[in-house]
Amino acid sequence: MVKDLKAINADHKLSSTNSNKNALAYSLAQHYFNKATRSKTDLQSALQNALTSVSLSRKLRDTVAIDRALLVLGYTYLAQREFEKAEGIVLTINSEEMRLKMLSAISFFYWSSAIKNADYQNKSLSYSRASLKLARRLKDPLSETISLNNIAVAHGNLNEKNAEKELLGLLKRYQQTVNPHLEYPCFYLAEYYLRNDRSDKATEYSLLAAQSLAKNKNAQITGDIYFLQTRITYNNEHFSDALAFGFRAIEAYSRMPGIIKVSDPDITLYIGRAYQKLNQHRRALAFMLKRQTQFPPADISQQMAYVSMLGHIHRGLKEFHKGELYFKQFEKMSRQYGLDKYAAQVNLGQLYLDWQHYEEARPYLKTALKDERLLLTGARRHLHYMAFLADSATRNFEGAMKHMIYLNDQAESGRRKEVDQALKRWEVSYGKQKSEEQLKLKNQNIKLLLQRNLAQQQKARQDSQIRNLIAAGFVFVLIILLLLYYQYRQKQKSNRIILFKSIRLDDKNKVLEKLVKEKNYLLKEVHHRVKNNLHTIFCLLESQAIFLKDDALVAIESSRNRIFAMSLLHQKLYQSDNIKQVDMSHYFSEFLIFLRRSYGLEARNIDIYPQIQPLELDVTVAIPLALIVNEAVTNAIKHAFPADSGGRIDITLIIDPLLVTLMVKDNGVGFELSNRHNDQSFGLELMRGLSQDINAKISFEVQQGTTIKITFALEEEQKNNEFGIS
Repeated sequence: MVKDLKAINADHKLSSTNSNKNALAYSLAQHYFNKATRSKTDLQSALQNALTSVSLSRKLRDTVAIDRALLVLGYTYLAQREFEKAEGIVLTINSEEMRLKMLSAISFFYWSSAIKNADYQNKSLSYSRASLKLARRLKDPLSETISLNNIAVAHGNLNEKNAEKELLGLLKRYQQTVNPHLEYPCFYLAEYYLRNDRSDKATEYSLLAAQSLAKNKNAQITGDIYFLQTRITYNNEHFSDALAFGFRAIEAYSRMPGIIKVSDPDITLYIGRAYQKLNQHRRALAFMLKRQTQFPPADISQQMAYVSMLGHIHRGLKEFHKGELYFKQFEKMSRQYGLDKYAAQVNLGQLYLDWQHYEEARPYLKTALKDERLLLTGARRHLHYMAFLADSATRNFEGAMKHMIYLNDQAESGRRKEVDQALKRWEVSYGKQKSEEQLKLKNQNIKLLLQRNLAQQQKARQDSQIRNLIAAGFVFVLIILLLLYYQYRQKQKSNRIILFKSIRLDDKNKVLEKLVKEKNYLLKEVHHRVKNNLHTIFCLLESQAIFLKDDALVAIESSRNRIFAMSLLHQKLYQSDNIKQVDMSHYFSEFLIFLRRSYGLEARNIDIYPQIQPLELDVTVAIPLALIVNEAVTNAIKHAFPADSGGRIDITLIIDPLLVTLMVKDNGVGFELSNRHNDQSFGLELMRGLSQDINAKISFEVQQGTTIKITFALEEEQKNNEFGIS
């Protein structure tokens, strides 16, 4: 940079005339204004030199130099956000070409300064329309396109209905130019879609912008495109990519500023958040402190952004006291200046939630939920999830259930969208394939008709020649040859038809295989969701059990075990490649471990000995069988071994070619079938009912303990699979 200043001074120190002084002042104004990392001091230097150039140009009565200096002066006012002074310069510029540039610049700075400020966007529209009118009068197509670009972007920032249509029309206009710089319209379309929570479209047009950028090497918008890709990849949870694009944006902005500068805190915040999402909190802290030293906050909003980010980093490091200090400071600044009130509530709510101070988290999250309509879908889901955790921990189960219902609805909505998109892709693919097959068949028919027509014409000519020139013997030979040729052609035709049908059959098989895979995926997803819902109920019952006693507690615990038995079955189904059947040996092993831990059998000196032969059962049989085992083992644990006397429970599953036999036996005190506890009676009735559901016989024997025996027949298809019969 020093070399540049020396070069400028060297070019203009040959004489001290007003003309040379004016040229030097103008060059210095441009130099300070165009610095990639310009500071307030640089802008002040640019302003002073621009004012000097205006003054000297007026003394020299050089109208071209006056307009040129006024333009740089106006740009400098805009960079300093002194919009009224910049607007005042427009009327003082004599040249319409220079005035057009100034109008476009004012429009650009208004819409890019504060996207959410409707007054700024409307002022941008006003100046864009004025520049458009002047560009058309001057017949300047490039300036006309720039003006239309500013109008479309401002409409997008105001969420106007026709904004998307205008931006797409602008893309077509760029495509019709000789050397299209498509990176501009694609960039603005991606920005529009990103603000409207349409990440698929935002990604698509950001990639198109990057492709055009690679082709045109346009340094003016390089940093903006990389920063756009930083935000898109971050929102899509590709945090490593977000880091890479973020550092590319910093590098590009260091060479030339764009809509924002290299010192903009938004770049710092996105890179810091990406580090945090990757659990690299120490790197995030080092990066934040380095950037804060390089580019100190210029205003209160930037200062608040840095304070909030440092609080989140200390929260990620589990340094909750430090995080609380930063977030309390942020909340105080928010109240004082009326900024980011929503963020202040969410920050403290999330901190106290991670800190397990649930009562303190709830009021902050409740306040934040009042403004949830302002959030994108992902942020809204996360807010409801935090509120669910806080309400569950503080036993506000009604509130927790409301948040859970919202989260489930959102998940189902997202899944339906994915399925609809998959079906649409399949329909397009199948329609295209069908259209291609019909076109291919049509072309073959036309070709065959042409060949037949050609053969008929040839035969007519040959017949005419034969009648006039060839003797009867040659006619006979020719007929034989024609018959042989016809047979050959028929054989070729048959082979083509067979080949064509074979290809169509293969294509249909591929389509069917794809549909089967999609069906299996959807079935696995259903089992997954059923398991999640059962687990949610299990957790709610477990939370409720803390506050219950006696019979109510026993009932809740019994219901919890039954729900866990069903939940584990659905978990096995979606984790297995076989989505129809469950391996009962693996299932019972895990389920019995759960019962040991749940009832503390090791401390009570009660042992469970499973002897389960490998057997895969359909879910319609597996669920009742699992519930029967749960009831039998639970009854034995509760009633067979009084006063922690200890004992043994044997569970046996035996398979022969005709029947499956399940026995649950204990060496406890036994019981009288006519005189049993209410909960035990209910368990026995439940086992009988479940046995009837699977057409099984159940018997009870009380001799040196209790033996429960269940026998049932396998279905024919199940037998074949089990014993290898095809």
